[in-house]
Amino acid sequence: MKQKITIIAVAAFILAVLGGVSLFAGSSQTFTGYLADNLCIEGGTAADGANMRTNPEDHTVMCALMKPCIESGYSVLVKNGSGGFDAYMLDKRGNKKAVEFLNNLHREDDIFVHIMGTLKGDTIKVTEIKDAL
Repeated sequence: MKQKITIIAVAAFILAVLGGVSLFAGSSQTFTGYLADNLCIEGGTAADGANMRTNPEDHTVMCALMKPCIESGYSVLVKNGSGGFDAYMLDKRGNKKAVEFLNNLHREDDIFVHIMGTLKGDTIKVTEIKDAL
């Protein structure tokens, strides 16, 4: 009898957790990491020499605002548990906000940001970008 109660409790817990995940899917989240253009991320090494896989903080604003970089769109690189970074692409509106943000940033590199929005797949529907430094 005690074993049946334990199994039922575990099953109820799993259902509650799975239900909670779907309840919060599509809700606004904050992603904190390095804002970078997709061209430099995909290349691994940015035009300014920054290693995007290990040191995205070295990526410069000037590089991120080059025409091909703007045209490639932007992502936020969020530190993951294995020491690397996970890239979340910004939607079209987020890309426009990223260019505005970069044009108004008053430092050369270390583009550390808070991006607020809703995640769908690997793309963030951006509502706001704020400086995290």
